[in-house]
Amino acid sequence: MIFPYSLLITFSFLVVVRLNIFGRIILSEKEVKDFKEMLDIHVENGLFKECENQRLLEEIYTILDNSNDPHRVTKALDKFRKAVQKAGRYRLVYIWGLPHLFYLLVIFFVVVFFSFKYGEHSILNIPLWCLTLGALGGIAQALWWLWFQVDRSRVRYVWWAWFISAPYIGSIFGLIAYLAFFAGFIVSTGSNVIAIDIFPKLLTILAGYSWRWMTKLIERITETLAPTSSHEAKVAGSGHQ
Repeated sequence: MIFPYSLLITFSFLVVVRLNIFGRIILSEKEVKDFKEMLDIHVENGLFKECENQRLLEEIYTILDNSNDPHRVTKALDKFRKAVQKAGRYRLVYIWGLPHLFYLLVIFFVVVFFSFKYGEHSILNIPLWCLTLGALGGIAQALWWLWFQVDRSRVRYVWWAWFISAPYIGSIFGLIAYLAFFAGFIVSTGSNVIAIDIFPKLLTILAGYSWRWMTKLIERITETLAPTSSHEAKVAGSGHQ
């Protein structure tokens, strides 16, 4: 009776060990893939342009290609850190993202100041707070995205234009969201006086933050105002193919 139980326990142990090793292999391959993606970004950013760093890059790829080494990611990461330390100012820009953070904080304080001083003013009966709150939403999105990418060491130099334009795009989307809300408010109530403006203010912040939501909303509005017939949609679809 003891022999079958011991055989079953031994077999179960071997299965667990095999699954654990297989899981580690999968995890190791995923780590190598993620590390290579991160490495490609820093190559694009110009980290390895210097001769010494170019040598380190070759050593990193040699280490990563050695599939028999279970600690290859750790070793490659040590080499990568040496390259970052030698690059000096590169670390401040693409590892910590400090210029991006400084720009966003400056724009944030400017927008807050402008909001407190001129937020209750209006141009063509459009309150300026819809612009400032939309800009704050854009800044919030940019700050979150910066933190997310810094945490993964994947800040790219080609994103400068995106970070610079984020507050302004958020401001534009805030304006569009307010106009859409105001138009719907007039149609549904017949009045052009909004007694409590907490909801439209929240709406403009969300519009500045969530661009994907706003682009879908704009598409829905344009389809409502100028619906496309099924025949025209098919023609347009075939034209893009």
